[in-house]
Amino acid sequence: TAPSNNALQIGKKLKSYRAPFAVLFFMIVAAFSGILSSAIPIIALIGPCTFIVFLRLYNQRKKKLTTLISETLNSITPTWESLCLQHETLAKNYSFEFLRNQINDLKSKHDDIGREREKRFQGLLQNRFQQQLKQYLDSNRIAKATIEGIGQGRVATLQSYSIETAADIEITKLMSINGFGRVLISRLMDWRKTYESKFVFDSKKGVSPNEIATLDREITGKRKTIEAELSIKILQLSQLSKEINVSRQKMQDQMYEILPKYAQAIVDAKTVGLKI
Repeated sequence: TAPSNNALQIGKKLKSYRAPFAVLFFMIVAAFSGILSSAIPIIALIGPCTFIVFLRLYNQRKKKLTTLISETLNSITPTWESLCLQHETLAKNYSFEFLRNQINDLKSKHDDIGREREKRFQGLLQNRFQQQLKQYLDSNRIAKATIEGIGQGRVATLQSYSIETAADIEITKLMSINGFGRVLISRLMDWRKTYESKFVFDSKKGVSPNEIATLDREITGKRKTIEAELSIKILQLSQLSKEINVSRQKMQDQMYEILPKYAQAIVDAKTVGLKI
């Protein structure tokens, strides 16, 4: 950007005002070095005083001539710096980055669902003993058993605590029931141990269909939840991206509009010797 005609004219005027400085500077140096002070003593006194007076007059004229250029620069600089800051902030939109990170995390979780299902299935295979034992104990109901001291009333009490089969009998559960002391608890635990001793593990049996169905139902539900959340996040990111693009375009239009004015103000300020 070339300096404006006004700035060039002011620059020439200021240059012409600075011309006498060379003469005054020589007089001051000569005065202090003794070249003129011995021959013409008064010059040694007038030189520095004239220099100071002239400097004040020069600064006053410079301020008057450059007022418009200075005001233009001071008025446009905050606007330009504000736009630059907004542009930088927009480029580092934390909401956009946060949403994108959330989407990446959800994608990772979605990709891991297949591996999770396989891991849990392997866990079911390893727990076949406990599964078969539980199924066997569940097939033996307390209501059909003959246990000393456990009649229909106490069977109903046990059922109210969700204790209905041998698999449900646990010492911690029994101890929380009023009316069931050490003797009754011991009889119930012995009855359970009787069936535990009769249990035979079948290593050829795989995981029960019910266990597999439960696993697949949970995995499917988790996959659907992640996919639904992922769809929402992607839509939010798309909307945010559109808003950012609109804001960026508006800001760029403002910057393109003000940039020539700002550049001209900088060049003119430098031409007339203003500090930037």
